[in-house]
Amino acid sequence: MIDPGERIAEDPDPGELARARRVFAGRLHVLVPGQEAGTGDPGRGTEVRLLTLDVTGVDGVVVPAFTDPDRVAAFIEEHGVPTDTTGREVAGGVLADMVGSSDPPAHVLVDPGSDDQWLCSGAVLRAINRPGVQPEDMAAGAPEAGSGEAIIGRPQDPLPGWFAGQVARACRARPAVRSCWEALWFIPDRHPHPMPVLAVELDSVDDADRILPEIWSDIAAGASELAGPIELVCLNHLDGFLDGPVGEGSPVYERDSGNA
Repeated sequence: MIDPGERIAEDPDPGELARARRVFAGRLHVLVPGQEAGTGDPGRGTEVRLLTLDVTGVDGVVVPAFTDPDRVAAFIEEHGVPTDTTGREVAGGVLADMVGSSDPPAHVLVDPGSDDQWLCSGAVLRAINRPGVQPEDMAAGAPEAGSGEAIIGRPQDPLPGWFAGQVARACRARPAVRSCWEALWFIPDRHPHPMPVLAVELDSVDDADRILPEIWSDIAAGASELAGPIELVCLNHLDGFLDGPVGEGSPVYERDSGNA
């Protein structure tokens, strides 16, 4: 039994929302029973089950999540979690949507057992991850669940200028970045609705594991101030993005044009 050290407020205050946007804008680590371990982000349409906790005084399911992968192993050892349990990295926005949209309400306990432990309620998760207006053409053209395919669309509302400038500067500081595009993408196996995404085009896809975390480090603070989560992906992996089924995304940075 874990005591969260706090109680859930019915109406989340602005400070809670800002903290949640900051935490869930990045990647988190969840606990998955051994037979469910795997790679990639779980989402609706999958059979992935997440380990849950019995938390004192909290109604509903509580999912533990960790900001540091090193805390996963320590938690498993210290709290008697079954040894076949595996840590799995997921996009914070995907986790917020999975947990926040569940029925009955569910919550996330961030970094349980640490000095930074924080209980994020389902109400907060729903507030930071409300879907925008889903374009009718994206709904009509969406691939079937289970296909693993994505549909890409131009966002109806552009990024705030101040944040687009941060993204452009982060890209311009890295010569291997050819361009960065803002878009909506929709993968039925992963998303319940179209999600904002920044797709970075590189000279070589081999640099993705190094450069994308560097860019995210530069823009994470700004991303936490947005109305909801945004994902960062490598454009080189998205075939046909620039002439996709809905239309191309909106450029945030293009090296050849020299924009900032």
